[in-house]
Amino acid sequence: MFRKLCANNILHVDPQMAGYKPAQLEALYRQIHESLSGIPGISQVSFSLYSPMEGDNWGETVFVEGQAPPPPDSDVNNASWLRVSAGYFETLGTKIIQGRSFREEDSPTSQPVAVVNQTFAKRFFKDGNPIGQHFGDLDMKHAGLFEIVGVTEDTQYREPTRKIPPMFFLPAMQRVVYDDPRFLTFEDRNHYLDAIELKTRGSVPGLEPQVRSALAGVNPDLAIIDFTAFAKQVDDNFTQQAMIAKLTSLFGFLALVLASVGLYGVTAYTVERRTNEIGIRMALGAGRLNVLKLVLRGALLQMAIGLVIGIPITIAAGRAMSAQLFGVKPYDPRILLLTTAALVVAAFLAAVIPARRAATLDPIRALRSE
Repeated sequence: MFRKLCANNILHVDPQMAGYKPAQLEALYRQIHESLSGIPGISQVSFSLYSPMEGDNWGETVFVEGQAPPPPDSDVNNASWLRVSAGYFETLGTKIIQGRSFREEDSPTSQPVAVVNQTFAKRFFKDGNPIGQHFGDLDMKHAGLFEIVGVTEDTQYREPTRKIPPMFFLPAMQRVVYDDPRFLTFEDRNHYLDAIELKTRGSVPGLEPQVRSALAGVNPDLAIIDFTAFAKQVDDNFTQQAMIAKLTSLFGFLALVLASVGLYGVTAYTVERRTNEIGIRMALGAGRLNVLKLVLRGALLQMAIGLVIGIPITIAAGRAMSAQLFGVKPYDPRILLLTTAALVVAAFLAAVIPARRAATLDPIRALRSE
């Protein structure tokens, strides 16, 4: 979902703050595209309302042509959406798995089109073919507004732990004229594509100053709000999860140390309590190896009981954690096996010291201990 995305850098601008009106945006984005594409090392440039993992999300209720409308005040037909330029999916490396992506021919005078993600296609068209189907927003009378021309793989645009919603994409320059004037401002606003995605051929030295200079050449008032590597934008969404993972690892290590110390203490105390018994066993002919086995058997039995109780609890806790941490599996046999092996080794080392001490007892001194 993230490793396939290949945009190297993302920057944000605000044409509205620079004084651009909606009618001027198409020419502006063409100028920016030409200017940025001229920088050596930049292979692709695209624009969007917002970008993956940015923390933004626009949503609408959709109405599908030929299907019953959703119940009033229901969220069953809710979908996220995003307005993007031609070449957007190619810049990000998002696969088009059916149909086509947007082209320059998707202009204000052509048929309004849309690209949907896999979740959208499965939600509203089940096992059918979504290409050529129509849907719209606002109400049922607009159900035939957008024609689906492509299906893209699912990509996460929200928090990594949230389920990917149905999502549709609209071309940058196509406009919809609704009969309700209240939506005119909304339609104007969503054509301000503040995010710019750059794909480069390897590392480009001094890229940010070159980009700033190129935009200043288009318009000195067009300031860059931020300029960041796409990898950092993704990583920033995992800060909390990374902290939880580190704390969990630390607490797990401390728990292992405490368990080992506790097992050592219990085993040493048991040997001390059984000193007389051990002396009698040795006086009757028990060898040191037999005593060593006796003590270790008791310690390892406690460890086995702990594992029988702890492993099911670990699996249950893993299921709870998988809902909070992205990419965490509820059950990983390899990790569980390694953890169990670590516990066995720690338990053995914690028990072997008092066991060796017991095996080296002088039977006469042991018999006199009481």
